[in-house]
Parts: sequence; structure tokens; C-alpha cells
Amino acid sequence: MNREEWLNKCAAKIQPWLDDVKHPVVSPFRITCGWPSKGALSTKKRTIGECWPPEVSADDTVEMFISPLIDDAEEVAAVIAHELLHASGLKGHRRDFASAAERLGLEGPATATTAGETFKRRIAPVLDKLG
Repeated sequence: MNREEWLNKCAAKIQPWLDDVKHPVVSPFRITCGWPSKGALSTKKRTIGECWPPEVSADDTVEMFISPLIDDAEEVAAVIAHELLHASGLKGHRRDFASAAERLGLEGPATATTAGETFKRRIAPVLDKLG
């Protein structure tokens, strides 16, 4: 399985969790391993994921990029969850985003969430299957 297949399979498993936090992804999306538009190699504030809204895509598809620098499956899954929240229409990182991220089990500052213990427990069986 290549990286893109892995990312898409992982996203497909996480996507229903957004229904649980009342922020379903309504537009089709594409997720790929790629460099974010800025900050990809920054040593101070590195961008590890990015989500572009459907209106900037020629076919109205949400476009998500996950940095190829991340190689820890749990960390990648947490970035996918973060970007899927943006794909649900939550722009920015204010109160609504932060609250939804917390309910998904992500923690830390809303601009740089990481997997909390709840998310880690929930994603573990998914990662066991995906490898």
C-alpha cells in the first residue's frame, strides 16, 4: 500500500467520527502526501497539514495535504483528523474548531493539535489494521 492509499483509508475510518462531534464532512475530499503551501520546512513553526476548501478546486473537492516529513502513524492520523475538521467547514482555529477537536480527542493548541489519550485509544485498532 502506498502513502496515499494509507492516508485515504485512514481518513475513511476517521470521517464518521466527525458525525459524532456534529461536524460531518459534506464535500468530497482528496487527501495526499504533499508539501503545504508555506512553512513546510520551517524549524520554528512547521506546517504539517493543510486543507483547501472546495471552491478553490476545479471540481469542488476539498484538497488536503499531509507533510511527507511525518512518519509516525498515530501522528499522521491526528493530522488527518485535524484537517478533516477543516473539511467539515470549520475555518480557522477558534472556539468551534477547538471544541470539536477536543471532542475528537485531540489536544493542545488548536493550531497544532496532537493525539490525546482518547484519540490514541480510538485510533489504535485502525492503525493495527492499516499497518
